[in-house]
Amino acid sequence: MKLPVFQTEEELERLRNEEASKEPTLGIESGGLQSAEGLLWARQFMWSQVYLHPTRQVYDLHLADFLHDWLPNGQFSTDTEKHLRLTDNEVMTALLEASRDPNAPGHDAAVCIIERKHFRRVYEGSPTDRKLTLNATDLIYKALVEKYGIENVKMKVRNPGSEGRHFPVLTSSGKCESSTVLSETFKKMPVVSANNVFVRPSLRDDAKSWIDREKDNILRRGRDEEKANDQ
Repeated sequence: MKLPVFQTEEELERLRNEEASKEPTLGIESGGLQSAEGLLWARQFMWSQVYLHPTRQVYDLHLADFLHDWLPNGQFSTDTEKHLRLTDNEVMTALLEASRDPNAPGHDAAVCIIERKHFRRVYEGSPTDRKLTLNATDLIYKALVEKYGIENVKMKVRNPGSEGRHFPVLTSSGKCESSTVLSETFKKMPVVSANNVFVRPSLRDDAKSWIDREKDNILRRGRDEEKANDQ
């Protein structure tokens, strides 16, 4: 697939509806549009099935907790050489050592990772719940924290905005058009979102049962509070 470069100010101004840029813009010929759509759908499925898998998400949270406790002042060094010397090897070694020492910084998070005692998902946001209130996941999280303690509950939310995927396409007639004009796929891809709440493994069954009983009441109270605040 040829990838021509469109860089005339007139084309960029028309396609972007903004001030023309002097930077080159990468585009495709119209014959490659379906291949580009296929790549975008593959990326979409990869995000939904792999990157946003609940187990992967909670391991991100555990790793962030460990690094916060283990790193000096909870932050990576801003010194370039020191930062580059810190590799996965040092982090994995520190994780193993911390998991074996109850007094080590980040011990709890290290145990969750090394011994696979990661928190388990007990709530997944749904369109039905979001119809009651857009803050459904946050309300469930706060209710669980109140019941079980903040050290036993975690939340991971990702709700990106829906936006088109714009790039120039050279048509068979020789004209340059926007991908969002020629393709519904690029005009508005479905949003890949994830709204999950996790609890410590020993609390999973009890928390699930409690959510089943109390979820509707929690969300309705949250909705009523939102309405009251808006008045």
